[in-house]
Amino acid sequence: WQRVFDFGTSSTTGYMFLTPSAGTNGVVRFAISRTTSSGESRVTGPARDLTGWHHVAVVIDGQARTLQLCLDGEVVATGATAILPGDLGQTTQNWLGRSQYDADAYLSATLDEFRIYSRALSAAEVLFLAGDR
Repeated sequence: WQRVFDFGTSSTTGYMFLTPSAGTNGVVRFAISRTTSSGESRVTGPARDLTGWHHVAVVIDGQARTLQLCLDGEVVATGATAILPGDLGQTTQNWLGRSQYDADAYLSATLDEFRIYSRALSAAEVLFLAGDR
């Protein structure tokens, strides 16, 4: 449950995170939740060996209310979401490589670049950022 990023207020009152290995099954997962009682929206990719460098992107389309998880420019998971980042309100615990849950280990990896956009990127834009030029 190491985190690439984990943004929120606390581990139970709102969060948005990306983990390269959810639990023991080794799947990439993005999740967002306003509170533990409101449920969690998530997308989970297939199990993959993530050794070496990889480009990972999460695309949140607020108008369509969809989530996409992309790995090396390829969409590997999609899903619906009722929760958007703005629904989290002002977040006070915003971490790269660290989880809001104290029991989770720090990320055992190197981050080369981290970007946040104010809009949903197209599949072509994600592919370009992944290095398909």
